[in-house]
Amino acid sequence: MTKQTVTQITSQSSDIRLPHTMPTYTVYHYQVQQPSSTNSVISPDGADTKTYSSSIHVTATEELDQSTNEDSQHSGTHPPGGQQREVNMEIMATVQSLWSEHPYQGVRLNDAKTDFEIEDAFSSYAIYKQIDCPLKERYGHWKDGGWDICVTPPFGLSEDNCIVYSFGIGLDWSFDDALAKRKRCEIYSFDPTIGKKRHKRGDYIHFFDIGLEDKNRKNSSKGFETKTFDTIIKENGHTNKIIDMLKVDIEGSEWAVIPNMFKTGMLHNIKQLAMEIHTFGRNTSIEFYKRAYRAMEMLDKAGFRRYYSEPNDHCRYFSPFDTGRRPVKRWGCYNVYYININFVK
Repeated sequence: MTKQTVTQITSQSSDIRLPHTMPTYTVYHYQVQQPSSTNSVISPDGADTKTYSSSIHVTATEELDQSTNEDSQHSGTHPPGGQQREVNMEIMATVQSLWSEHPYQGVRLNDAKTDFEIEDAFSSYAIYKQIDCPLKERYGHWKDGGWDICVTPPFGLSEDNCIVYSFGIGLDWSFDDALAKRKRCEIYSFDPTIGKKRHKRGDYIHFFDIGLEDKNRKNSSKGFETKTFDTIIKENGHTNKIIDMLKVDIEGSEWAVIPNMFKTGMLHNIKQLAMEIHTFGRNTSIEFYKRAYRAMEMLDKAGFRRYYSEPNDHCRYFSPFDTGRRPVKRWGCYNVYYININFVK
């Protein structure tokens, strides 16, 4: 048995992705005790800021994945040599001044004059960490296919009536399956590209062969049915429900979907968002960068703040714009994570 205690976590300290000292081949269970009090303080700029100052108790128990199919054996879900063991970890954290935002120091789109500066404005903003989430959980594979969830109160998944929407599965169900196993959330999974029809996967996962887009189309140019987020939410009876988690990995369609969700008011009930954002690498047009930057601004206006951004090295390239200096490294895709600060009450 292993036990660890962290006595202080503040907005200046390093983030903790639980279990941060444990092997990454296993599946973990967590229980988070909500803080006992919330204080309202006045920040230096005069804004009224909610600050959590009491303790968070997190208990994590390791549970080995016993599946033996070929995909699992090569996905990083098994410990080396198949050894089994039990690990308990307890973390106590005091969170102070948690939800204060970090000022942005990069180039803004309105100030960009050259093509390189416009590209730089998007790239700098996509990687910019706006706010802290000291406690995160990993669901699914540790690398591609797995996603983090902020569990620092008041975020995290509801104990009752937890609802998760997952757009873009590919051949990797590890995120959805881990949520179903560990939290028993009702999970609504969508992907029209994997050759599967609508079905129920286990007790908690509802699968739909429908794509997420900015228009409802029975037969889109991509060869499958697409629906808008507000249509999907309405059809599932979730119009006035809190969506604990929205995961979006739809290969570039996010830049049309975000403005549609903003325009239809469908962002306000979402507690947190995990999304892979894409460009066309060296072939990305300047107009595309402008449109994508403005879509990220819409998330800001809706109350979403990015707590983590992870560039994908598989999408790495060098800027095609000549600056007279050595080549500048860029990324064509990022996993970005947001929390909705409207839920900080």
